[in-house]
Amino acid sequence: MTRGGRLLTLALAQTAVLAGLIGFRQWTLETGTPVVLSIRPVDPRSLFQGDYVEFSYDIGNLRLDRLVGDDDLERGETVYVDIQPGRPAWQATGVWRRRPAATPTGVVLRGQVRWVAEQQCEESGSGESAAIVPCRIAGIRYGIEDYFVPEGTGAALERPEEGERIDIRVAVNRAGTPAISAILVNGEVRHQEGLF
Repeated sequence: MTRGGRLLTLALAQTAVLAGLIGFRQWTLETGTPVVLSIRPVDPRSLFQGDYVEFSYDIGNLRLDRLVGDDDLERGETVYVDIQPGRPAWQATGVWRRRPAATPTGVVLRGQVRWVAEQQCEESGSGESAAIVPCRIAGIRYGIEDYFVPEGTGAALERPEEGERIDIRVAVNRAGTPAISAILVNGEVRHQEGLF
């Protein structure tokens, strides 16, 4: 094969890989189950990458004693987190090392355990008393924590006005892979994902 033929083959292979990645993400957005997740924005700007927001999800820090499934998780493990509809956002109800065969909604997010910590947690009691009890918290990363936004809009998501609520709509495919489909401010779409 000539040098030009090898370069053409390499270029076609790279194009096919990129098209496959875009196609897989678009397939997830089009066919995945839509869910809404609560977030806490962290960082609005990258000097080299432009405006982006780093999200910290409410379901990113799981109190293991309050969930069904495995509670002896370790850093680096892949886990499957069952989520159920809540108001206004979906809530974690279980976490397992292996994907569960059946869940009430069938929506399970695949993530990776970033850390596990023993902590002292407040446990509500009857009346006004609260006890402090030992508990385990696991930090989970789902691969949807970084999101690029149009130039100049990252700070508004980082510091919402008083009373504003920011949630993320994601599409979750059958494998548990989520993809951000929209950013919601007070339930209204502020940013919508599309092919381009």
